[in-house]
Amino acid sequence: MHYRGGGGRRHVTHPPHLRTRTVHGPYAVDADYPQTRNSWIRTPLMYLKVEESVGESVLTANGLGITTGERTGGSTAGAFVGVSVHWVGSWWDCRFAMLNCKEFTGRHSGDMSADKFETMLATWTIPKDSCHLVLRDNAANMVRAFQHAHIPSLID
Repeated sequence: MHYRGGGGRRHVTHPPHLRTRTVHGPYAVDADYPQTRNSWIRTPLMYLKVEESVGESVLTANGLGITTGERTGGSTAGAFVGVSVHWVGSWWDCRFAMLNCKEFTGRHSGDMSADKFETMLATWTIPKDSCHLVLRDNAANMVRAFQHAHIPSLID
C-alpha cells in the first residue's frame, strides 16, 4: 500500500484483518485512515491479489520454516521486526514470502517479542503447529521469546 503526501511516497504495510476497503477502479481505498484533499492511502488491487495468494499458499503448506529478526540502529530511524516464511510447494518447489516487517516500539523483551510473533501468526491465520522451525539470532530476548511461545527454534 502506498501513502502519498508531502510530495513523496513511502511504502506502508498493514495486516489484512485491520483493513476496510472501498474499490475505486484499479485501487482499493483504505477507510481506516483519514482521507484529506492532499493525501490518501490506496492499494493497487494487484497487491491485494498477491497477498491473498500468498496467504492461501502458506495455509496449505504442511510445515513452515520461519526466519525472524529484530533490527535497530545503523541506517534505520527506528527498530523493526521482520518475519519471512519458507516452505515446499505442491510441485516440490521452494517457496518464500516476506510476511511482516513492522516497527518495533517499546521494550525488546522476550515476552514482547513472543507477543509480536504470535500476533503475526494470528494475522496470517498460521497455527503454531505449522511452524516446523524458526531461525533466529542468539540474543537473550529471542531465546526467551520462542521458549515462551513454545515454538522450536535454532540460532543463525
